[in-house]
Parts: sequence; C-alpha cells; structure tokens
Amino acid sequence: MEKVWFRFDPGDWLFRDLELHLTRGAKTALVGPNGSGKTTLTRLITGELKPQKGRIRLGPRTQIGYYSQQPTSTLNPESSVYEEVIASTPLDRLLYVREVLGIFQFKGEEINKKIGVLSGGEKARVSLAKILLSSANFLIMDEPTTHLDLIAREALEEALRSYEGTLLIISHDRYFLDRIVHQVIEINNKQLIPYPGNYTYYSTKKKSIHQQFVLAEQKQKESSTLKSSSFSSEPSSSSTFTTAKTPSPPGRKTKEQRRREAEARQAISQKRRSLQLKIKEIEERIMSLENRKKALEEILANPQTYQEKGEVIAQVSQEYSQLRRHLDQLYSAWEKAGQELEKLLANLPSISKK
Repeated sequence: MEKVWFRFDPGDWLFRDLELHLTRGAKTALVGPNGSGKTTLTRLITGELKPQKGRIRLGPRTQIGYYSQQPTSTLNPESSVYEEVIASTPLDRLLYVREVLGIFQFKGEEINKKIGVLSGGEKARVSLAKILLSSANFLIMDEPTTHLDLIAREALEEALRSYEGTLLIISHDRYFLDRIVHQVIEINNKQLIPYPGNYTYYSTKKKSIHQQFVLAEQKQKESSTLKSSSFSSEPSSSSTFTTAKTPSPPGRKTKEQRRREAEARQAISQKRRSLQLKIKEIEERIMSLENRKKALEEILANPQTYQEKGEVIAQVSQEYSQLRRHLDQLYSAWEKAGQELEKLLANLPSISKK
C-alpha cells in the first residue's frame, strides 16, 4: 500500500498518504478505536473498495481469504455443512475436511445439517472452517472470535499459530492477539503506526508514551514557573520622569499574553488530571475483570465442569461472554482516553509559542 488516500464521497479523508507494507509470513494485529477505519482498510486491501489516490499491490501469487464481520452472507442455505465446506476445498485438502469440522464442533450427523437451520454462531464456524481449508496464503480476519465459545476459540487460535501464510487480524480479544501476532499496527489520526511485538508490548509502549508526555508537561510547567520568577525579581526603575507606558521589547510577552497562556495551561492541566484519573480507573477495572476472566477460563477448561448440570455450564458460559464484551468496551474506552491525553499534551509546546 503506497501513498493511499481514501474517503467515502462526500466526506472528509479517512486516510491520507497511507503506507503499509506486510512481509510474507507476518502475523499482524490492526488496532484502533471504533470508527478509525479498520474494516475499511481491510476492504481496500481485498479490492472491495478503491482508493482515490495511491496504489495497493499484492504479490503475484497472493490468494486472499477474507473473514468479514458478516461472514455468513456467502453461505448457501440449501447446502449441508459438509457440502458447503467441501465445495470450496482444494483436492489436496479434502482429507482434512472432517477433522476441521470436528474442531469447530460439527461431528457425526451435525455435518449433514442444512446451513439454513444453523444459528449465527454455527454459520460463523462454517465460514471459518472454509477459510482454514482454502488455499489462501493471506488471511484477513475481522473479529473472528465474536461468535465462538472457548473451545472453538482455542481451536482457531491453534490453527492460526501454526498457519504459515500472512495474517492480518482485527480483534478486541487481547489474549487472542497476544498468542498469535508478532506486530501491531495502530490506526491513529488517519495514519498507521507500527509496533513490533505482541499486544502486551504495544499496550506497554502506549503507557510509556503517556508517561513521557506527562514528564514533558511537568518540565514545561517548571520552565514557565522559573521564567515568571525571573521576571518578578528584576529591579524596578527608580525614575520618576516616566509619563507614558513603555512598550514591551520585541520578543517579550505582554502581561495579558502571559495571563492567557497561564489560563490555557491551567485548563489543560485540569483536563489532563481528569483523563489520567479516568485511565487509572479503567485500568483498575480491567485488571479486576481480567482476573475474573482467567478464573472462568480455568473453570471452562476443566473437564469436570461438563459433568455438572447443563444450567451451571450455561451460567458460566453466559457470564464469560458478558465479561468479554464488557472488557472490549473498557479497552476501547482506555484507548480513546489515551489518545485524547496524547493530543492534549501535544498542544503544550504550541501554547507556549503563542
């Protein structure tokens, strides 16, 4: 992807002069707040959308497998699960069809079910099975774990970890990303920012950047305080013959300018404290829910759990699903607050120059 510009006409530019280069075999997470253009970017890569400027090039032997947020739209409701999957499977992979279907919990007579009678989650699993059995060497997956239970999610995770092709994945499931990707690309302010490493490294790096901005603000505040003190300590003129106000020398700010800057810094400082408090509260809540999530995963991974009554398993599974959705919302709020803080602190130098 070279110097790509894109927008939905009419509208503002969603991407400006975008650059993206994925090497063969790279496993990359694409992250960013809701509305930042993650899905749009994947549609540009697949060719579903065309950029107004720039170009998108794929390798001559690249075959894309695309799992969208509406993965079931291309399924034939009249076909059985087995017929639907085998119809798109290359000959050299036909032997693995039943094995892959079993991984996604289609066993025995389940493979003869018509697509039309399946639930949304079951259809999503069929779509995933088709993609994994395809000859695609570049997988693009948009929220693939949304309709999966723990067992199916772990099966997909294992399949993607052993996948030898190129992978670009969008997911709010941080644990899922951590176990698969080797780099993270963040959409920020209509640009792409690469971070080598998994999601944990990306998250740690973002926190470090926030801390650097805070330190920069503190240094700016200390510098302003020192300058103010030096002005107040200058000896006053003893002349009694001055009858008109002496203009400020070139380059020296007037009292009114200094007052406005002080008010601007105070407003930013208050907003900064509010955002930092919000981020801290979100992080504490995330930590609490992540601990609970880990406990639920241990329960669901324990074979003895499935010897309990059905309502017990259903209750645990429901809590786990609700908790994951809540965590997704908290992580999105954390990212949004962090970006607001970055933009706020980035304005400090410009204020001092006004």
